[in-house]
Amino acid sequence: MVDALFEVMGYETNITHYIRDGGKDIVAKTNEIGRSEKVLIECKRYEENIGSDSLRSLFGLVHAEKASRGILVSSSDYTSDAKEFGKTNGIELINHSDLTQLMDSYLGSRWSIYIDRIINSRIKYYL
Repeated sequence: MVDALFEVMGYETNITHYIRDGGKDIVAKTNEIGRSEKVLIECKRYEENIGSDSLRSLFGLVHAEKASRGILVSSSDYTSDAKEFGKTNGIELINHSDLTQLMDSYLGSRWSIYIDRIINSRIKYYL
């Protein structure tokens, strides 16, 4: 779902392998004139709030791979420590509410009706 979203947002995306993904789930790139970036996206499907450990891992990976930035997308929210770490170190945090707003903006307010189709199209694309 996040892969489809970033593609609609204008990025060229690649989903990493499920096992040994190296701490990233999606690599999103854009090479538009005046805007060239490599974004590492980590997705977490958690019920509990995410702490700063996950952000520290992504932060290290962003620097090791010389990426422009890192984004952590979560189905839950973030602890205050994680929010502070993200703000201080340039890791963008997208929680469930933010993700829903982005999906509404880029895929239309009825995207949830087609969620199975969206996900299945991405699975077929990467198989």
